[in-house]
Amino acid sequence: MISTPGEYAAAEAFKALRLGLNVMLFSDNVDLKDEIALKRFAQERDLIVMGPDCGTAIINGIPLAFANVVRRGVIGVVGASGTGLQQVTCLVDRWGGGISQAIGTGGHDLHRDVGGISILQGLKVLATDPSTSVIVLISKPPSPEVAVKVMEAAGRASKAVVVNFLGADPDRVRHENIYPAVTLEDAAATAVALANGRTPEGRRVSVTSPSITPFAPRQRYIRGLYSGGTFCYEASLLLKKKRRFRVQHG
Repeated sequence: MISTPGEYAAAEAFKALRLGLNVMLFSDNVDLKDEIALKRFAQERDLIVMGPDCGTAIINGIPLAFANVVRRGVIGVVGASGTGLQQVTCLVDRWGGGISQAIGTGGHDLHRDVGGISILQGLKVLATDPSTSVIVLISKPPSPEVAVKVMEAAGRASKAVVVNFLGADPDRVRHENIYPAVTLEDAAATAVALANGRTPEGRRVSVTSPSITPFAPRQRYIRGLYSGGTFCYEASLLLKKKRRFRVQHG
């Protein structure tokens, strides 16, 4: 695990990779070109770089950084969203399931120039991991080119794969073994059902919306304070869908 100022982090990560070590790169403010170089270097050596700005992971039952203590189980998660990965693993635990591995990739991994190197490596590892029977992929919408590569790799996996690309069209995430999820809650519930040998009805879990008191005549805004960017992004998507709000992030 590396947590240094971003300008020094890449050099330290290269040292670890040259020693044959997988890297969790907690540091942020790492230049994109350095991230690309690190991940390509790791890929050539069959290693993985989780990050930069990877805030959470659970490896072989050990929580790393801002991770939660959850029960072991058969659901493996790969996430380009730290708060999204935390939410799904906690919900899986709450609903009686367990986590085999939770692999963070850093938020830029599905950028077109990075190419999804770490999420593809994580998917490859979980696809061959005997302790994992269901895989969950979490991200904000990837670049179209990367989405195609990830979906092709997921389709080749011999396991059920739940895909939660927030904001992406779920109808484009279709394959015999792939289950699209609209929300983080949907992804966790679908994974638990599959792990218990059930096929999720309609492959979709509805999100219950509380009744909303109408705005006062002069009221214009709904304001929210979030502990993670993914929660904010997910809420904005639901608000736009339910109430046709125009959403601004601060």
